[in-house]
Amino acid sequence: MRLAAWDASGGSIFAKKKARSRKGAGMREFLRDLARLRRWAWEAVATVLIGAGVLMLMQPFAIGLFTWSFGVILLGTVMFIIVSHFPE
Repeated sequence: MRLAAWDASGGSIFAKKKARSRKGAGMREFLRDLARLRRWAWEAVATVLIGAGVLMLMQPFAIGLFTWSFGVILLGTVMFIIVSHFPE
């Protein structure tokens, strides 16, 4: 009976189940920190915006995306500068 609580890799099945049940907690924590104006969460959003702007700039398919790319990069950069003054 005791052996059933361990899987083939030697780890506890119960520990894996507990880790799986907490999977969505990361997104809840992220959204809560966005609402509380935490620096790390808003810096992540700004970084994603800068990356999306660069991808929009480099893609060869849609002129509309290329047109908006500079604005998205600028928005992400200004946002990063502003949120770098938020509390940790």
